[in-house]
Amino acid sequence: MIWRMIRAAILCFVVCAGAGMVAYPGGTRLDPGTVGYSFTQNAFSDLGRTVARNGEPNATSATLFVLGLTAAGLGLAVFFVALLPLASNHSRARGVAWFACLAGIVAGVAYVAVAWTPADRVPFEHVMAERWAFRSFLVASVLLGFVTAGSSIFPFRAAAAWWFFGVLLLTFILIGVFGPSRRTEAGLIVQVVAQKVIVFSALVIVAFQSCEAERAAQRLATNARRMRGPSAALAVQPSDS
Repeated sequence: MIWRMIRAAILCFVVCAGAGMVAYPGGTRLDPGTVGYSFTQNAFSDLGRTVARNGEPNATSATLFVLGLTAAGLGLAVFFVALLPLASNHSRARGVAWFACLAGIVAGVAYVAVAWTPADRVPFEHVMAERWAFRSFLVASVLLGFVTAGSSIFPFRAAAAWWFFGVLLLTFILIGVFGPSRRTEAGLIVQVVAQKVIVFSALVIVAFQSCEAERAAQRLATNARRMRGPSAALAVQPSDS
């Protein structure tokens, strides 16, 4: 049930973000005169602005953005809480698993902070929340790759997916730091498209890993039943005396 709830939170974000894009009045960082939302020139943060970049009120889009990202952030935090018992099942990886899941929980909380700090009202807090979210998620992804690679209840594809997403996240962070400036049209497109790629990749990886965790929980339960089976049989076996 918990894994389905996490996937429902992801779906909630997708629906709210899509509706928010439709409701966004218009305006980009470089051209406030545009109409509607531009997929290549409007960042996700534009949806959460209290006033759109063209100067019009943005209450509908901002409300949808807050609802969707809050659901996704809380869903991410719950995902890592639920993942911890499975990831820490292997005694040798227990400490790493705890640290990885803690970083993931921090990322989820930071995404909620992104939702509740409009970029046009509290830009510094908004940017800092974004940085904490993506960097914490990177730490969680890399470490969970190592944890699941050495686990008997997770297939190697789970580790490979964590590492692949980690590479994407690191690339996105480097583009944000060293990439072209958003003050130019080409730079704005690069930065905005990179953000779209990483956000949708994050949704896919969490949905995928929630399915893998659900299967891992079933394997763990099956293994536990098999171990209890012989013991239970011995317990009820009649004595020779």
